[in-house]
Formats: sequence, structure tokens, C-alpha cells
Amino acid sequence: MKKLIILLIFISSIANQLFAQKLTIQASKTSVTVGEPFQVTFSMNGTGTEMKVAHLSDFDIYQGPYNSSSMSVINGVVSQSYSLTYVLGARKEGK
Repeated sequence: MKKLIILLIFISSIANQLFAQKLTIQASKTSVTVGEPFQVTFSMNGTGTEMKVAHLSDFDIYQGPYNSSSMSVINGVVSQSYSLTYVLGARKEGK
């Protein structure tokens, strides 16, 4: 889990600096046992429609990625978002 958090922070900082977009990462649980499924969603606000997640070698991918996108126009201001959702399970114990 520690490697995942470090990877997520790294991806978030790179994306925010290079593309001036906001990347958020949400997990459905803060603590899981080996093999217990949990959901992770990577969301990007901005003008991008393509996002790639680095390898998830410490996890089994049970489902996903599921793509979701939205666009809204409010008072002439266009907002867009794009999300990738995975259902993962940890392969080994960690932090």
C-alpha cells in the first residue's frame, strides 16, 4: 500500500505541474487485507481526455479500468472531467 501511495502522489504532482490540471485519487478503503477488493478512482479536471496509470504490479486487477467523462457549461464556463476506476486487491501485505 505504501508503494501505491507514493506512486499516486508522484503521478499527481507531475500531472498538476505539466498540464495545469487537477488530479485526484480516491480509494474506497484506507486499510485492506491481502486479496480484499477495494476501489480506486483517478479523476482529472481539465481539458484532457486521456489518462494512463502506471503499472499496478503489487495489485491484482479484479475489474477495470472503467472510463467516465463529463462536460458542463455554466454561465459560459466549460468544465470537463475524466475518471478511471479500478477494483484492486493487494497481492501481499504492506503499508
